Formats: sequence, C-alpha cells, structure tokens
Amino acid sequence: MSEKVFVTLENIGIFECPECRKSWTKDLSNLKDILKNNRVICNCPCGHSFRAVLERRRHPRKITNLKGAFVHDRSQRRGSIIVRNISQSGARLELSSEQFIHVGERLILKFNLDDPEGSFVHKEAIVKKIDGRDIGVEFCGFSHKNALESYLK
Repeated sequence: MSEKVFVTLENIGIFECPECRKSWTKDLSNLKDILKNNRVICNCPCGHSFRAVLERRRHPRKITNLKGAFVHDRSQRRGSIIVRNISQSGARLELSSEQFIHVGERLILKFNLDDPEGSFVHKEAIVKKIDGRDIGVEFCGFSHKNALESYLK
C-alpha cells in the first residue's frame, strides 16, 4: 500500500515514514515530471524505503481520532462525532448515527484536540460531502491564529 505525501500549492512535499514516523519536507518544484506522475519512491534517513502517492491540497490533513459533538445550525439537533482527519480549512467527521443533514447546511462543531493542553475547538462548518455517516466539512471564518494552526504544524 502506498503512503500519501501532501504537496502544497508552493510544491512543497510533506513526507512521513511509515516505519519510524519521522516527517520532513522537500521542495518538489524542480521535479515537474514527478508531480505529473503522482507516484514516488521515498528513502527515509532511517533507511526504510516506501512508495508514496502525491496528493495536492491547499492545507495538509492530519489523521485524528478526536471525540466531539455537533449542533445543527437550523434545527438545533445535536449528535456525537469523531473527527477522523482535520486540516486548517476543514475536516472529515464520522457521525455516531445517521442524521438528516444535507450538503450546504451549517454545523457547529465542538471537540478537544489531543495536544498537551487539550485545546478546545469551537468551529462553524458547512457540509460539503456526505457518504453515509461520514461527512466532509469546510470551516467558516478561517482564523490564522488559533490552537488548530499550532496543532497542525
């Protein structure tokens, strides 16, 4: 199975070794052929080699398992969520049960990060994608200085 390498808009690749979990960045702008192919073989300083697929994103995602809650903006219906991955601009959530939520609706999300401070996140988000109990959301009111920014670095 191939690992994912996130490539920013500035063509910076964010690599993480599946063996030792060390991460590093590399400027890929001079490797235009690789960026078209989307597949690379990576060599970690620990000596482990692995295959990776390049994935372009505005903001890299971090895999998480954060428990939290949501409130539906209009109906005030509430429910539990697990934040499965998160970026500065959005997240993938797993709902505890099927809900009557539609694309374009707004949710208020509340959860704690698993950082040393246990930082509390309270975000408004718009539902962009629904697949059963999994939903993709985009955060509203993007803020540059918050606990989430520090957590994702």
